[in-house]
Amino acid sequence: MISAVVIGSYVLATPAGIRGFNPFLRDEEAINSASLSGNECLQRPFYSTCADTPAIASGLSLLGQNENKTLQFLGITDRGPNQDCGDCFDNQADPTLVGNGTVNFNSGKGFPVPQFSPTFGIIQMGINSTATVTESCYLKDTLMQPVTGISTNPNDDTPRTAWCEADLEFDPNGQDSEDIHMLPGTNYAMIVDEYLPSVSVVNADFTSERCGEILVRYIPSGMQTAVVNSTYPVKAILPASLSGRRANRGFEALAVIQNKAIVMLQSAMDVDSSRSGRESEIIPAIVLNITDPLHATYLGTKYYAGDSAANGYWVSPRTSQRDIKVSAASWASQFLTEVGLEEEKEYVFMLERAQAQVKIYLVDFESATLTDESAISAANATLIMDPWDLECGNGIHTARKSLIFDSSTTVNFTFSDKMEGFAFLNSNVLLLGDDNDFGLEGNGATSFVLVQLAESVLNKFDQFSVRPSCNIHLKRLGGISGIKAETETVDPVREIALVGGGSEFVLLNYSNPSSLGLLKTVPIVGGGDLNDMQQCNGYAFLAISGPKQISNGYLCHISMEELIMGNTEQLNVNGNHCTELIGAVLPDMLVLTENCSTVVLAIEGEPLQPDPDTEDLFDASLYETAEGGVYIVALDWTEGVPEIASRKFLNLTHLNDMADDYVARGVRWVSKRFAAIDPEKFSFSKDLQPEYVTILPGQQEALVVCQENNAILHVDLVRQEILELYPLPYKQWEGFDLDASDRDGMINLKRYPIWGMPQPDAIESFLHNGEVYFAVAGEGDSWEFEEFRGKDYASAGLNVSNMSNATISMLENNSQLGRIKFSIAPPGHDGESFRELYAFGSRSWSICLLNSTGVHLVYDSGSDLEEAHAEQPFRNTFNIDAEPEKGQDTPHDQYDKRSDDKGPEPETVKIHMIDGIRMLFLSNERTSTMMIYDIDDPTMPEPVYMKRLSPVSGSMSKAWDSIIADGALGVSDPESFTVLHEAKLLLVAGSYSETFEVYKIVTYSEDNTGSPPPPNGDSPPLPGDDIQPPMPQGPPSPPSGSSPPSSDSPMPPEEETTPPPDDVSSSNTAPVFILNHVYFVGIIACNVLLRQL
Repeated sequence: MISAVVIGSYVLATPAGIRGFNPFLRDEEAINSASLSGNECLQRPFYSTCADTPAIASGLSLLGQNENKTLQFLGITDRGPNQDCGDCFDNQADPTLVGNGTVNFNSGKGFPVPQFSPTFGIIQMGINSTATVTESCYLKDTLMQPVTGISTNPNDDTPRTAWCEADLEFDPNGQDSEDIHMLPGTNYAMIVDEYLPSVSVVNADFTSERCGEILVRYIPSGMQTAVVNSTYPVKAILPASLSGRRANRGFEALAVIQNKAIVMLQSAMDVDSSRSGRESEIIPAIVLNITDPLHATYLGTKYYAGDSAANGYWVSPRTSQRDIKVSAASWASQFLTEVGLEEEKEYVFMLERAQAQVKIYLVDFESATLTDESAISAANATLIMDPWDLECGNGIHTARKSLIFDSSTTVNFTFSDKMEGFAFLNSNVLLLGDDNDFGLEGNGATSFVLVQLAESVLNKFDQFSVRPSCNIHLKRLGGISGIKAETETVDPVREIALVGGGSEFVLLNYSNPSSLGLLKTVPIVGGGDLNDMQQCNGYAFLAISGPKQISNGYLCHISMEELIMGNTEQLNVNGNHCTELIGAVLPDMLVLTENCSTVVLAIEGEPLQPDPDTEDLFDASLYETAEGGVYIVALDWTEGVPEIASRKFLNLTHLNDMADDYVARGVRWVSKRFAAIDPEKFSFSKDLQPEYVTILPGQQEALVVCQENNAILHVDLVRQEILELYPLPYKQWEGFDLDASDRDGMINLKRYPIWGMPQPDAIESFLHNGEVYFAVAGEGDSWEFEEFRGKDYASAGLNVSNMSNATISMLENNSQLGRIKFSIAPPGHDGESFRELYAFGSRSWSICLLNSTGVHLVYDSGSDLEEAHAEQPFRNTFNIDAEPEKGQDTPHDQYDKRSDDKGPEPETVKIHMIDGIRMLFLSNERTSTMMIYDIDDPTMPEPVYMKRLSPVSGSMSKAWDSIIADGALGVSDPESFTVLHEAKLLLVAGSYSETFEVYKIVTYSEDNTGSPPPPNGDSPPLPGDDIQPPMPQGPPSPPSGSSPPSSDSPMPPEEETTPPPDDVSSSNTAPVFILNHVYFVGIIACNVLLRQL
């Protein structure tokens, strides 16, 4: 993803060096062993500065054009040349680093030129890529004496002489100046300072002898003693809580908005290290009334959330939250009227930076809550961690933000990561300037870089993130890696998770999720792969395939007590714990009824297909097929342990008699082209592949998904028979947007004249107002032989006689439909020719109503999933393949790679009641994200939350192998997960990453910072579900200490308490939420264009 391209650069020419900024400096003051000049500057030690290359871009603003139509900018220096005493002390034995300097202190700052006075000036971009300072003024007090950059008080860096040899006195006048802007209609400029922190108004009339005079300095209450001897006016009007800011992390960003100013701290306040050891994302923004700039007043504080360092939003893996700085700001005034907004609105551009990376955001402070000192005390301010704490703990909105520029995705950006000043030339061109620290650490002269944005700023005013949802929030508690993790089940009483895949499973104690305990590994002997597990009534039930692909599978069950306390070292499918399921080729999923009386297994019967790399996929003789179906096993718990009372395999052969009718209605018969060659091997029933099961409310019926066929079986568990086979609706992409190409290098959501086949893997049912609904995730799947890319339509056999020239042109274009994968076996095909384009998967999830007349679509999420992933901060993992084959590939390398093949690939859905609200949890396999929806109204679900599960930290430009080695992979390919609604835990298994992680499902009723006040009064109670139909007789009550029936069922029998309403529920727009820098754009699908054949 490209955000910008460098189109030019300038280097600052300062022939007079720092004496050009401070003409009062004597030679011996400006040049010494730590501030070199001339040839010595070229050979200087690493920690010395260069008097020839002063910095004047700590802040930058556009002034306009001079009489020669040359653009002019206002820039400012910081405190001046300085050295880090710790660096000098640690390296004093190395002359290439400290020269011959005498270093006596290992803390504080050395000032090579302590007399230096911070300076602002007019910068002009000239020819030959050279920038010059045409006018400048240094800061002065009322007596016209220079104001130094030396620390003001002991709360900041202790000042030392050059090389930190001796102490200097604190200077009550001292300023570490940063951002600067002119005040409209005046000759005044406003500057901000890191030390106290403070805001100053200065004379900026370059024609006046008093230019640079500090007319007033505004400081925090309680800090007056630090400036008691100041020789210019000081007023203590700022909030006292600012005294809690980190050392030398005061004000660094300023935006002047007509008669108001917004002043930002450089970083978040310090926080209590006991809160997960991380620092806050929340940065205060002070709002001042500057109608009379010499008598400004404090209006209140707003809050801004810096990008989280914990979720991989910064390139450098070394980035921590404390590294993230807000370094400059400017009012977006020149663009407001162009987008239809009033001129005085608080829309601000903000520069965030961390190691090796600079970002610029458009920030909507209009949406932020204005608080006063009493809202968040100085002590409480240090406990505010993220937007969740602020929104749900204090009822305070943070400012919304929209990414404009990111240096890590800018072509040819090789400049300093200390870009601290910026200005927009127009809506597409941006100028950035760096703080070269006066040549410290070998830095060259101050440079400026001109970039062309990939997208106009004007487009960003409708791309904001908005309010956090207080309904729900996922907090990672801990995890474990290096285990097979394709499926999992949980014993919530014993707090034991079984996690497995392949030929083994492990037992994990999750009672302390921050340190998951691996109790044992249990190999599976004599069978094939472990496909599914479920715990019920203190027993683990396992579905295991046979030793060969076309062979009988097994159902095993073993008590949790025996697994935990016994000497079970392995599970042998030929032993006492397992039963061979005759005729059951590849048992895929198993589900037990709520009372543990019946086991239902989906028997996939997946065919053995030719090797696509070495064999002919169209050679029918190379296939080996089997009958799929549904296995129903009745359990007898009379003795308190499960015994198999009966079992029955419901094969599907009787459906062959109605094959043509089912195909006409939309059920896919994928291998039909081979049926003419071998009708028995490629029968309709053998083509059906049951994979996923949901037991319907009432526990007497089930639905079983046949994924490749885009159909579901309706099963009567009591009479043990197949009731019906239903096709699922197909999706017409002319009504929704998708990105169909992995070769266009960008997010390109468009509408195309093609169809999508949902082909869900997961299905979950629930009862609403007495009616049965089910939700499915449209993952998509295929036989090897049926895939073809759009550009290969001719060789694939597509009949284009009824197809428009425009569509054919799209198929021939790799940036449109040339790359996306279609099926040569779409619904309704006759086995040979086909006329319509059907892609795999729907890139969405759906809710259907099941009644006596069949299956009826009531909701589809449309383009929601891809649009959500197209927003920050998920944009850099848009349609990523989080299952990379090349370990040296990076997440960035995989960007957009799945656009041609099922997109984010929604995998699993689970439905649970959380605080009385029915929530749907959705995992996306390829992008490794988790989404949560409120589905209390099945016809209008509301998006609530979204979180990326992998990588959990570090760089998106770091190789996957390195991410794995760092233990930062998180859950990649979240194929299976469990929701424990009572414990409010989410347990996720990552198949590719071989990880298992535990998340706390936090709701504001549990948040320890308190609960927000309901914005609309008391909430009316939500209607409860109708009474469940009678359930079949289950096992006797378990003895004391043993596990009750599984609590994972989607609908708990008891009612739960309804929480106060979320304040976003009153919005009239499509919900768009941000939480912990986890963004979610929710588009409710209206006028859904889906097809029921």
